[in-house]
Amino acid sequence: MDVLVIGGGIFLGRHITDHLARNGYNVWHFNRSRGYGGDVRVSYVGGDRDQGFPSILNRHWEAIIDTCGYFPRQLKLSTKTFRDCASLYVYISSVNQYADFRLPKVSEEYASAPIDDFVSNDIDSPLTHETYGPLKAACEHVVRTAYERRALILRPGCMVGPYDQAGRFFYWVRRISMGGDVLVPGSEHLSWQVVDVQDVASWVVDCVATSRSGTYNVVGQEISFGEMFEAISKVGKTEARPVWVSPQWLIDRNSEAGEFLNYAEWSNLPATWKYLYAVDGSRAVRDGLTHRSFEETARSVLTHLDSVGFEVPRKTLSNEREIMSLWSQESKRIDPM
Repeated sequence: MDVLVIGGGIFLGRHITDHLARNGYNVWHFNRSRGYGGDVRVSYVGGDRDQGFPSILNRHWEAIIDTCGYFPRQLKLSTKTFRDCASLYVYISSVNQYADFRLPKVSEEYASAPIDDFVSNDIDSPLTHETYGPLKAACEHVVRTAYERRALILRPGCMVGPYDQAGRFFYWVRRISMGGDVLVPGSEHLSWQVVDVQDVASWVVDCVATSRSGTYNVVGQEISFGEMFEAISKVGKTEARPVWVSPQWLIDRNSEAGEFLNYAEWSNLPATWKYLYAVDGSRAVRDGLTHRSFEETARSVLTHLDSVGFEVPRKTLSNEREIMSLWSQESKRIDPM
């Protein structure tokens, strides 16, 4: 059976490709470059989705897996092209498509971001932090309208694993595995919700095999950063000690605060995004998504980082030491009032 992956050469698409091929599917890639670097054989057709799809792709597909649709215009073109020649359209959306995260346990029925300004617009809006979610919601609408019950909409949360491009999880695995005192914004009780990309990829293949449709949050189990820190220390076999620093203190006193808060965005979320890492993923679990242990995820990432030679920049380590020294000095002062 043939499966077409649109995009797919970097992170989630790469893992999906590996799992599909190892389960006997013939995998085709359509993208602008030969970006797939895995060790399974794929058929490649070069092109830019914004310019349309070549006639060679006009055949029957068991599934179209769209990993790189950001604008409604793109989805209008791809769903029109493949509507009559694909059994299933799998669209990789994001939990960011929700209107907000003021409440914990946001489920698939929760309100999406407003899409009226996006879905009917055939001119792409600028892709920014503010427009990313509404654009994803608008793309979902296009896919669902075209494919109806043959659409599978996946809303991943924070995915981590080998070949991750974001780098936040990479930073913590490498830094904690180095041992010593480690600067951590926030507190040990704050949660981060990560899902292993390999678990997601494996489940996507199961969905294709069973022609599963519908809409799913694809998120991991909640884990406090204190527990996460401990688990990574254990996997890295190091004596690491967290130094918990107030995010506001960082912002007020250090010009390099942004770097560390980017690594730990869960520590400084605005009120409207307070429960971004407490999304309800029970529907996907009910329908077959399984989660490996956090230790397994950390171990696979550490192995990957060793293989690619990922190291924490010296400047970052130097800034970290300076910040912790200042934090230690100020925390020991006695307020005369």
